[in-house]
Amino acid sequence: MSQEHEKWQHGAFTFALLEGLRDGKADLYKDGVIKVSELLAYVKNRVPELTGYRQHPTSYQPKSVPDFAVWKVE
Repeated sequence: MSQEHEKWQHGAFTFALLEGLRDGKADLYKDGVIKVSELLAYVKNRVPELTGYRQHPTSYQPKSVPDFAVWKVE
């Protein structure tokens, strides 16, 4: 079930996604580019932290889909 908080103005998943992109927190390799795998890993770890471990997102990236850049950190 989606966990929401008045402070976030979003659900935890959306908040973590935006935080990872806007603040560059999903740039796990610190190379100025956020790839799909980095964003998925960030959201997967951040959502449980935000929700007191009440929400655990799942994702799947097929091997046929390359790990491509989705955001340039500035």
